[in-house]
Amino acid sequence: MAKPTKTAPKRTNKSKTKKGKLDFLTNRINFKSRKTQFILTILVFALVGGAWFTYKSFAATATATWAPEGTAVWVQDLGGCKTQNINDMAKNNIKVWNVACPPLSVNATIRPLTDISAKSPVFLGVGKYRACSMVKGSGNIKVEISSTVTDGTSPYAGLGPSSGVFTVVNDGQYHEYCTGQIPASKEYHAPRASIKVEAGSWVNIQYIQLQYLGGDSNSSKPTPKK
Repeated sequence: MAKPTKTAPKRTNKSKTKKGKLDFLTNRINFKSRKTQFILTILVFALVGGAWFTYKSFAATATATWAPEGTAVWVQDLGGCKTQNINDMAKNNIKVWNVACPPLSVNATIRPLTDISAKSPVFLGVGKYRACSMVKGSGNIKVEISSTVTDGTSPYAGLGPSSGVFTVVNDGQYHEYCTGQIPASKEYHAPRASIKVEAGSWVNIQYIQLQYLGGDSNSSKPTPKK
């Protein structure tokens, strides 16, 4: 009795199909045409430019933020100043530092001052940095950014500090107050942010923040410590 023969399944040649589609595209598009080359050039520049813009946008928005919910800050009250964590009902009940410092007295032995500082420096990349703080109330504040040695072996001091002394706008709204820029390079230093509240001031502080602005540091080698 003869054995039944099996019919082999038909195989489709995928490579031929792909080649056919590619041939169709190359036949429809004249890559030697100046118009086509011009359009392709624009598309390439658009893609590269978009990627670069995305990278720069990310770099420009990199931040490190310290708020009352965290514990990575030092709070020092001097001369009768008092700092407490409260919920600001006018700002969606967020937690803020509430700082009240008495006016400067002629008989005062210690000038009233509150210093809120990040415990550790933060490095977000080689480039420019600034410190900012979101504050409302009345009185005077000093936002500061400074840089410190991070490698543990360098005999060089960091660059900075840069600070901004501001009179808080007393309109019941939060405003962001920022320092000037300082450069930071991984080899030598990383920046640290802080805010000081002066005598006779009452403020709510939402956060202190280190902002990385990108770009080159363009910094010369720091001078050795004496």
